[in-house]
Amino acid sequence: MRARRTLFTTILLVAALGTPSTQAAWEWGGLHGKLRAQGYGYVTRLVDFDDFASRTDFTLELSLADGDTWTAKAVPWAWVLAPHAIGGDTARGRAFGDLKEGWVEHARPAWDARAGYQIFAWGSADGVNPVDVMNPRDLTDLVDSEKLAVPALRVRLHPPAVEDWSLELVGGPTFRGSRLPAKLSDDGVHAFRPEDGRWLVAVPSFVSGGGVLTPLRYEMRKATYPTTLWGGLRLGTRAIGDWDLSLTYIDAVEQEPRLAATQRGAAGDPDLPVTVELHPSYHRNRLVGLDGSTVLELGEEELGLRFEAAYIVRSNVRADSAPEALQSDLMKDDVIHAVAGVDYTLPGRVLGTGMYVNLQYGFYERVGDREGTPGISGLPSLPTALPWDRDLILVAQNTFASKYTLETQAIWSHRRGDGVLRPSLTTEWTDTLSTRIGADLFFGNRSGFFGQYFENARGSLRIEWVF
Repeated sequence: MRARRTLFTTILLVAALGTPSTQAAWEWGGLHGKLRAQGYGYVTRLVDFDDFASRTDFTLELSLADGDTWTAKAVPWAWVLAPHAIGGDTARGRAFGDLKEGWVEHARPAWDARAGYQIFAWGSADGVNPVDVMNPRDLTDLVDSEKLAVPALRVRLHPPAVEDWSLELVGGPTFRGSRLPAKLSDDGVHAFRPEDGRWLVAVPSFVSGGGVLTPLRYEMRKATYPTTLWGGLRLGTRAIGDWDLSLTYIDAVEQEPRLAATQRGAAGDPDLPVTVELHPSYHRNRLVGLDGSTVLELGEEELGLRFEAAYIVRSNVRADSAPEALQSDLMKDDVIHAVAGVDYTLPGRVLGTGMYVNLQYGFYERVGDREGTPGISGLPSLPTALPWDRDLILVAQNTFASKYTLETQAIWSHRRGDGVLRPSLTTEWTDTLSTRIGADLFFGNRSGFFGQYFENARGSLRIEWVF
């Protein structure tokens, strides 16, 4: 039912732009596509967990244009996961279909409008974008997560008389949440085990009480939702020095659910497994953000500067009205999330390679005292760390022999003492065929967000063909 409502909404949004003239000279943009196959091998063998996973994605891109006035684009997307490896769904493989993008755009000298399935790219920072929150993500893999399109209407105002200013308005009536490592249900209750997927490896299978280990069972209850209408605006200017600045406001629904837990059974009784009932619910939030970028000229060299900051007001209206047993888990504080950094391309060649470096610092802080320890109360074995804290984020790229790119991505939380290292080597064999060999190495404090996945260290191979 939710999928039907989303499709119907998209049709209405496209219709809102009107219909182009029947005399329009539409031009076919050709057929393009991409086939990408990835395999992951995990270093640590864990009982009942998979040691290997694969994912294959196929996209087609179709486009039409009527001069500079009308443009239409559709990108159907299919992918296969084997094993599926999602908590609550033990299928050894599943195929999915979706629209990567699908929209119609109408352009005028002073404005343009686009309706349909869209992916937005708000913000100025690289990779970590506090203000870029309108698209949910595919979090079935917490490292290789990508954006999912949402049905929306976007209008951009850019009058020629004020060419240094622009205003972008977006919104939609329906909600789409992120894909999670654990299956959510809109129509009932289902059980799941941590062993269903590698990204549930940190969820405990036993609880200790009275010197006895008692098995834990998990049940996921039906998810609940608030009003789903959402919208945002982005005011941009290049009239202040050499900076490209933007002010952002968004009123929407959080894309990941808050989880509250209730418990049946008692720890310490080996005859009665403890059942943990998880109650997912979605809540609204409001975001105010500022971001900017500029380039400093240092003689013949250039140094890029970027920053991005957001204050997020997390609504507790639905948490206040929830059953008393769930309220403490659902209450959330406001959040300040900011990142700033520099990027620089080294002149000439270093050890025979061209080198690019991007260094950023991330800051994440809760504001208020309504929220307890992050995580789920009553289950002290669950990780309590947040994804971001005080983080150094480094990306270094070396390009050599025209077709090889050696890249290192690293995130280090100096307050928690954990992080992740992601080295990779990409080879462009031809204009259409490339491979990537890489690794994801988690290290440091096991109570940190990255450190908890120490046993998920893995190597990967990706083959990509475009046409």
